[in-house]
Amino acid sequence: MNKDLLKNFMNRVSEKPKKDSRYQYPYVELEEVMANPKEYIIPQCLPACKALWDKNIETFMVSNNDDEDLYVLLTNVSDENMTIFNQMKQQDSRFVFDGYRDTIGIAVKGNNKSSMHELQGLTEVFKIQDTFRFQTAEDFLESYKYTDGEKTIGDDGTIHRNINPALANITLQEALEKAGKSALYVAEEGRVYESPMYLNWHKKFEQSLNNSMQKTISDITPHKSNVDGNIAHLRDTYLSAERDYVSELLKNEGMRDLISEINDITPDKLFAAAQNIVDKVEMGLIPDDQMERTEQQLTVLLAAIQDDVLLKDLVKVQSQGGRSR
Repeated sequence: MNKDLLKNFMNRVSEKPKKDSRYQYPYVELEEVMANPKEYIIPQCLPACKALWDKNIETFMVSNNDDEDLYVLLTNVSDENMTIFNQMKQQDSRFVFDGYRDTIGIAVKGNNKSSMHELQGLTEVFKIQDTFRFQTAEDFLESYKYTDGEKTIGDDGTIHRNINPALANITLQEALEKAGKSALYVAEEGRVYESPMYLNWHKKFEQSLNNSMQKTISDITPHKSNVDGNIAHLRDTYLSAERDYVSELLKNEGMRDLISEINDITPDKLFAAAQNIVDKVEMGLIPDDQMERTEQQLTVLLAAIQDDVLLKDLVKVQSQGGRSR
């Protein structure tokens, strides 16, 4: 009997390892997965994962070939997408909450080509979002001071790391250089991104917001041709800086009459009209109680400049920052 057990054991350990090790991983960082997705994700789940990645949504875990059904679990989901998920979960059982892993996901019955397409279809409800993979400059600097710091064990048995005395007074720029993250720091945002991939995710999200604003502007203005380059630069600089304000303003039903009035102005007069408003503001001719309306009118005028404008109408105004004074 012992000989049989030994023989069976030796047979098992002498077996050749499986040639295909794909999908047999407990956890792998998302960047590595995205760099070689066919190694980590079964083909039936890959289209849904790629659709989610395109929206900057991180996947956490997916089903394997031996699972009867298909699922994709998500992590680091924006408030907007969580709201969408919660709404869908109330009416569609394919939007699931995994209590064991404390995360959300999408799941469909079956593990075949048809369920693959169904799973991918569920991703369409989600919106592109910003990445969560960054630290504030302050948090990055503070955490970097602990690099290679001495470890101590507390009375409760927990391990702590102390600030490295050699780094106690390090500056942000020095810490960024030592960590190799200078290119991942965006000063105007005060953010240090985790990697180039996540910085690119952020840039993609920012571009999507700009594109959305420009589409809104295009939808409400009749002039569709390219504007003169100099004027376009002034317009786009302003609208990009005030993107959130402009986007909300153009959603306001109360602005429709003003937009209608502006659309009656010929394209070659739009910039001149905007310049006239600026001149009045500069000269203090606009009463304080009319400034908000004036600001709105100027914004919509700039948004409406989407056609050829006479170069002679261009008068460059030095930007002072902000929307009004």
